[in-house]
Amino acid sequence: MNLSPMLSRWRLALPLMIVSMMLIAACGTDSDSPASSSNSDGSANSDQRDASQFFVETTTVFTVDDLKALGWKEQRDLLLDYPESTAAKWGFINTKELGVLVYPSAAIAQVQGAEAALVQTALGPDGKAIGEQDRISCRQAQGQSAVGLMDSADSDDGSNAFHVSFSSDTTVEQRVCANKFPKYRDFRIVGNIVLLCEGDGRTGDDASKNCKDLPGQLQDK
Repeated sequence: MNLSPMLSRWRLALPLMIVSMMLIAACGTDSDSPASSSNSDGSANSDQRDASQFFVETTTVFTVDDLKALGWKEQRDLLLDYPESTAAKWGFINTKELGVLVYPSAAIAQVQGAEAALVQTALGPDGKAIGEQDRISCRQAQGQSAVGLMDSADSDDGSNAFHVSFSSDTTVEQRVCANKFPKYRDFRIVGNIVLLCEGDGRTGDDASKNCKDLPGQLQDK
């Protein structure tokens, strides 16, 4: 049996097989790797949280007045642009800060609001703020806040915590905000309204009771 023609065909086919296998492996790597994007500062953002786990389904259309009825004390508007929102404000309830984004419908909130909430609560690899976040906590190395901008005021929890609204300028009152942390650590999307919650505990790193309790209170109102 003459094997020369068969071996010749294998020699010709082998490079094509290798190239095909490499292309298949490359495609598989792209589809299986975490989706990533760039923040406004050019840093990589690979936040893989599923926003749908924070949805609270309801047919009720809420307004900021519904939160005020629960005791939320409105302070000021948030500074960044939140596309399609009809209101973007922050205030206090149960001694903790609560940001509020209101949208015309739950469908819009679950898209535009979810995207905004993921950005506002995102942490970088070092556990600090990343990207454009509207409300920032500036802390000293020990964990206490260092500076305040626009709304300088002591925290109600006795930690002497100052917080800042978003600014591209890192110097405030001639001091440097070297340790930036997102003010909001959790969120809920209740129908058409997004709740951005400050964490509990002295430094705001603990789970938020407001995010746990307010969705039910809104629906029971």
